[in-house]
Amino acid sequence: MINIKETVALQLASEMGCSVSDILNSENIFICQKKAANSRVTMVGETHLICLNNKIIFRSNDQKLVDWMETYYEKKHNEWFSDFSNLKKLDMELQKYGQCIQNFHPFFVPRSKHVLLSEPPALTENLKTHWYKENELAQFKNDSRFQEALAFNQHAPDKLAVTIENKQTILGMAAASMDSVKMWQIGIDVLPEYRGHGLAAKLVTLLKDRLLELGIVPYYGTELSHTRSMQVAIAAGFTFAWSELAAKKF
Repeated sequence: MINIKETVALQLASEMGCSVSDILNSENIFICQKKAANSRVTMVGETHLICLNNKIIFRSNDQKLVDWMETYYEKKHNEWFSDFSNLKKLDMELQKYGQCIQNFHPFFVPRSKHVLLSEPPALTENLKTHWYKENELAQFKNDSRFQEALAFNQHAPDKLAVTIENKQTILGMAAASMDSVKMWQIGIDVLPEYRGHGLAAKLVTLLKDRLLELGIVPYYGTELSHTRSMQVAIAAGFTFAWSELAAKKF
């Protein structure tokens, strides 16, 4: 089975321009370097900061900005980094360099021990699962029901999807996009009239377990305010791994 912690550490280290030991230790790191070519497609913008292991890792290609970050945050921990007053101060400083905060997302990865769920418990006898391979997903390109599950991004192609269906009516879909070679991001959509029955967690669990079998680390990102989405991740066997801030030029 793929080593989740090692795979994530390798990916983040490559993206941030540091070593795996830098990812795993508890010391703040400030790096002046361009964004790596193999960065996840979701890692947008020019400046990035991740919070994990009770620390901050910051990367930018502007040395003056890196120097300011190191001066201000060298001795600070990450616990209260997302406090509004802190983000406001950071955004004001970024503006001096022609940048602004674009997003700040929490990310989840599977817990080391997980239960393989081969088939979700049915709400009725008519519920069935259906798997769609990459070459079968084009039929959903203009389907507004699955805009969160499917990205249709040429730089992060949708590779695999699973649905729960009732007499050929799709109730919900979870899909995985290849954001990087070994880490694929999961998206989920459940039709409004079928929400509240645990279908999202069942679909994400199915897809998570299939990707792990294939030697891929599935990861799950959402918004800090999207509590329902975070509950889905936890119910599907994921655990919080890191939070990630991206800044872009005006």
